[in-house]
Amino acid sequence: MNAHEQALTRAQLYRLLARAFLYPEEETLRAITADAAAVAERLEALNGASPLPSLGRAFASAAAACTADELERTYNTLFVGRSRCHLDESDYDPNPFARAHRMADAAGFYQAFGMQPAAQAGQRPDFIGTELEFMYLLILKQLYAEEQDWEEQAAVCREAQAKFFREHLAWWIPKLCDKLESTSSCPYYRDLASFLRAFIQAEETRFPSPA
Repeated sequence: MNAHEQALTRAQLYRLLARAFLYPEEETLRAITADAAAVAERLEALNGASPLPSLGRAFASAAAACTADELERTYNTLFVGRSRCHLDESDYDPNPFARAHRMADAAGFYQAFGMQPAAQAGQRPDFIGTELEFMYLLILKQLYAEEQDWEEQAAVCREAQAKFFREHLAWWIPKLCDKLESTSSCPYYRDLASFLRAFIQAEETRFPSPA
């Protein structure tokens, strides 16, 4: 893959993973199943010993094998009410006084790039699906700027990806993945957790923390 294709594959991965945490309705599950199969195929072109292709295939198979009704029951058990797993970043911060700041900071990123979560979604700004989708949109903005030879704008998008990833994704998503794998017997969510963790680890090598 060249740099453009790699960025496009990363964008597709972020979009797929964002959708995978939405409430499981029939139409949503069909879209996830189709996207997972397409992304798994693109990942086959990756070089090296990356686990992402095999994990992507496993998740695509799990998505194709389940029904929306089955997932709905599992989703309600895992994520709704007195849930076993939390899907909002700030819930993983042990400092309760920092949680509002985390939500406000995420919302500030969205506003800076002319985006805001859909009001009808009923989710907080630090919901995992919203944060992952924001990364997807940042990559698309970067690719468009590069196609137009707007290097300054492209650099802004790359810098925003690195900053948002380090401050709003890398520190808590592995904790969510661990929780999902230890509490859920559902192949869809277990394979999703393994796939997401491997992707976050790959992104960490792209966006290392400053020394």
